[in-house]
Amino acid sequence: MSSSELVAALQGRGPTAADDQALIALFSAGNMQALLEQAGTWVMAHPGYAFGWKAQGLALLNLQRPDEAAQALRRALDLQPDDAEGWANLGILLQESGKLPEAEDALRRALAVDSQLAAAHGALGVLLSREGRDDEAEAVLRQALSLQPQLPRVNGALGEILARRGQFADAEQSFKQELALEPGNPALINQIGRLILRQRRLGDAVAVFRYLVELAPDFVEGHNNLGVVLQQAGHLTGAEEAFRKALSLRADSAEIYSNLGNVLQRQGRFIEAQSAYRRALALNPRFYDAHSNLVGAMNECENVTPQMRLNEALRYGENLARNVAHRYSEWICPEQPVRLRVGLVSGDLRTHPVAYFTLGVLRALDRSRMEVFAYPSTLEADAMTAEIRAACDHWTPIAGLSDQAAADRIHADGVHVLIDMSGHTADNRLPVFASRPAPVQLSWPGYFATTGVAEIDWFLADTISVPPQQAGQFVERIHYLPDTRLCFTPPPQAPDVVPPPLLQRGRPTFGCFQNLSKLNDAVLSLWARVLVAVPQSRLRVQSRQLDEPESRQRLMQRMQACGLDLANVDLYGGLSREDYLAAYAEVDVVLDTFPYTGGTTTCEALWMGVPTLTVVGDSLIARQGASLMSAAGLPEWICETADDYVAKAVEVVSDPGHLAELRAGLRARVSASALCDAPRFARQLEAALWSMWSQRDAVGKR
Repeated sequence: MSSSELVAALQGRGPTAADDQALIALFSAGNMQALLEQAGTWVMAHPGYAFGWKAQGLALLNLQRPDEAAQALRRALDLQPDDAEGWANLGILLQESGKLPEAEDALRRALAVDSQLAAAHGALGVLLSREGRDDEAEAVLRQALSLQPQLPRVNGALGEILARRGQFADAEQSFKQELALEPGNPALINQIGRLILRQRRLGDAVAVFRYLVELAPDFVEGHNNLGVVLQQAGHLTGAEEAFRKALSLRADSAEIYSNLGNVLQRQGRFIEAQSAYRRALALNPRFYDAHSNLVGAMNECENVTPQMRLNEALRYGENLARNVAHRYSEWICPEQPVRLRVGLVSGDLRTHPVAYFTLGVLRALDRSRMEVFAYPSTLEADAMTAEIRAACDHWTPIAGLSDQAAADRIHADGVHVLIDMSGHTADNRLPVFASRPAPVQLSWPGYFATTGVAEIDWFLADTISVPPQQAGQFVERIHYLPDTRLCFTPPPQAPDVVPPPLLQRGRPTFGCFQNLSKLNDAVLSLWARVLVAVPQSRLRVQSRQLDEPESRQRLMQRMQACGLDLANVDLYGGLSREDYLAAYAEVDVVLDTFPYTGGTTTCEALWMGVPTLTVVGDSLIARQGASLMSAAGLPEWICETADDYVAKAVEVVSDPGHLAELRAGLRARVSASALCDAPRFARQLEAALWSMWSQRDAVGKR
């Protein structure tokens, strides 16, 4: 029988419940082509057959013909406007087509007909989540789950909302419930692994991603995230292998090239790291994080000159300037404030060196003169976060906001002075500053070179860290603080200082507790000279990276090549912070690295009674050790040349009595020094910020 004959035959009778069931059977069997043909025949014969139009629409939807499907579903709803399920189907289709306002209207009409329709609640919640209307979305999604706990996609959408709020444990559980509905779904397993990583459960995260890459060997994100977690766990060789595997599957991924650069940098392979970052930028010229990584890596490389670093930072700033969406030229902050509104943008308001140099100062600020707005760029938080938050007047996370949205929020707060606390380090939001959301902007304390961003007006320094003749290394104007650019908050539960081990052992022990990437060949060669010049001396090197056998072996080989006798070297892996501080009892003198000198480790060593021998260089990062030792009142521990460094090492361990006397009183001495005097530093910082505000017309509108 031809189609026209079939239509004519059907015109002789109306559709019955049995005909409805026949269409349903075809849908349930997945036979969409047959369903399309049979439903089409029925609606040709009976244009008022609403269920036939609905069946045709569902068949077209499953056959990936969304526009025709929408027409058929709308025709069905014209005939039967009280069909809640039909409105829900149309809403889901429109949502998948990106027509969100129309989709929301259809889903709300479905719920107006049947307020207990779980599918409509679920689809509406997913839509609201996509639009960033998280509070509305959460309520709707939870209603859907109360009606039908096993509804697909709903737990996943709820998990995304919880993750955006930093509720990582709850988000993990939501994604696990979603995974129970779709066992083996690589994307869901990947999300669970990322949430576990954000909770710092590194061992569990490694296990999840190893399982994922075995389950789905071609799932690129699995290999990439395995590399990320292995790097954070200190397994650098495994991380590199994971990133290279990911690149073999997706050779055009800028993100993976940048991640590879990070792990190469951590291994001290700076030239290779820079090549990886440049490849990432070639693939995506607006990948600002990769460009920041490149600029940061150049600061660590001994073969890169200050001018080369400045040039690359300028390229970064120029790239930002070309692509900024909107740059403010007017602001809503009071022109003559009683309290200066100071904004802090940072990804490190947690247990992190930046926090150690910030907490005491924030607590000491005069709140009658300063109002502090914190803008954390990550949701990761810990006990230190709570302390910093308590020391601020306002707390507004900008994680997840676009650069322009973050700038708009800061501008709306009427901030007078906005401080970039990250520079080119991880989780920075330098692109926000390119929009100039505040009339005065500066960089302090988390970075040690120019940002290259023209809209950042000032850089806080001292004359030791940035001598006036080196101010040309910065795009920013240098504002000099009287004593020091950094003020250290001592660890509250540090062990007591003990006498130098030299007194009992009869031989000196030099130490280094820094990242292995700072131990370049020039550093190792100089240390070899020190150990030769001080007979029977030992060198203790402690780093979390030494937990990895490959990293340990590479360092030993390099040490031997640089002239160090491994019989006089002790290598130790990572420790908790309390045990790490206690380990300073095992060394007499810390030997600084160069050109990337110590920062937090230098201060922590001083607090534990151990001075650091440092040598000055030609950039801030190469002079940071000198700045800290000067602020602590120990300028005699600063060396001008490598020869001075060796001679000073011989001198200080040749007088155990003097070393013991220094050690016994060093904590009290440092505590009273500019390095740890938070009230003193706070007054100086306040004066600096008010001075910058007074000069805003001359500097801030460049």
